[in-house]
Amino acid sequence: MNAKSVQEVSKQAVLGHSAEKAARGHGFGKTDSRYWRTRLFRSAYMRGDERREVADWCMKLAHAGRRETLNLRTPNQAAAAQKAADIYRQLVGEGWDAVLLQWKPKAVLTPKAASVGEFVEAVRAVSAARPLTVWEYSKCLRRLAADVAGLPRDDAAKWDGRSGGADKWREKVDALPLSILTPESIQGWRLARLKDAGGNPAMQRATKTTINSTLRKAKSLFSSKVLKFLNGALVLPPNPFAGVEFFERASMRYESKIDTPALIEAARTELGGVPANVEAWKAFVLLMFAGLRKNEADKLRWDSVDFAAGLLRIEDHEHFQAKCEASKGSIELDAEVVAMLRGWRALDGDGVFVLRSAVAPLANVLHYHYRAKRTFDALAAWLKAKGITAKKALHELRKEAGSMVADKHGIFAASRFLRHADIGITSAHYLDKKQRVTVGLGGLLSAPVTVSNVTAFPVPVKQAKPANTKRKRA
Repeated sequence: MNAKSVQEVSKQAVLGHSAEKAARGHGFGKTDSRYWRTRLFRSAYMRGDERREVADWCMKLAHAGRRETLNLRTPNQAAAAQKAADIYRQLVGEGWDAVLLQWKPKAVLTPKAASVGEFVEAVRAVSAARPLTVWEYSKCLRRLAADVAGLPRDDAAKWDGRSGGADKWREKVDALPLSILTPESIQGWRLARLKDAGGNPAMQRATKTTINSTLRKAKSLFSSKVLKFLNGALVLPPNPFAGVEFFERASMRYESKIDTPALIEAARTELGGVPANVEAWKAFVLLMFAGLRKNEADKLRWDSVDFAAGLLRIEDHEHFQAKCEASKGSIELDAEVVAMLRGWRALDGDGVFVLRSAVAPLANVLHYHYRAKRTFDALAAWLKAKGITAKKALHELRKEAGSMVADKHGIFAASRFLRHADIGITSAHYLDKKQRVTVGLGGLLSAPVTVSNVTAFPVPVKQAKPANTKRKRA
């Protein structure tokens, strides 16, 4: 019987144990790929009830109190084990930051290119301007983007606010990329709009004013006061309005075409003298004698009228926000106007607003809403019937009031009366000097002409023709 010695059996056991350890990776350092071969694994995920594994091998790495899982980015086990050993050497030599930067970089969020709608919403979130102002400027930006994109201007659906057509049209415009607006595309739009006006000088003048207004309002959304708060949340194109020029500003000087005494007398008789037209008469008085804006008259409350001091105050309340801080203030009234207000107040003891209307005021709306719209429409129709052809017939009364104050008391008084933020606005828009301005020398032309002032020129003497000496033939 061939029996093994104790030493041989012991040696064989040690060799077998060493082979098992080697197969399991024991006995090798972490810088040896054989250490990692049996320690690699594949990440798994569930799809429904089925468990699935990814193709690439992964490793778990612990060092200096930190533990991370890294994807080795290869389905080959031998290559993955070698990468694991290399990564461990890098970790010991360079630290976690270098390893994670190369093998587990954080996902870099690439900001999304902004659409028109996303830009508008971002501006609304950070702008300190009135919501109504931002909305008005956004309308101009949408109109500009729609034209540049070639959306039809005569699409009736965009005016359909009841059935949702306006919302759908706005969604279509909001989905347009903001990048379609460039200095070149805006310049092309500017010239195309002017070309559409044709050769009529009056139409061209009005179109230039509209183009300038649209550009100015849309450009305001790209002001540095707004953009500095967007913090790169959106990918914005370079300022599309950079280098875009405005047309020369047309003169906005108000030229009165109103016979004011005759108009007031007609209003007093045809509006104030007819019970059904009393509200239109009240609106006429507020616009003409107090120089109020349409929205100011619409939201004027009785508690803003100081009968004792003879004035009314334009101030913010829950249903009204002044156009700007300078628009707030007190307006002095003629004694006759105060007396009329007293009479109207006596007939409207429980009323809140000076102009009566069954329509309740709306709060926080993004459009101009007038309680007394029917009253204003009736007054506008009456004014047009009296020959006032201005597009904004009601505002013409405010201009006329400002012009008369300027004539009597000067431009500074007119600026205070109209509550302008800058006197330059008054001089550019609302002044009209009705007094005739001439050189004043016309009287010299009516002085009688005396003989001493006249130098006589000699009268030429008419010479007689010589007699005909030729005889007639027989």
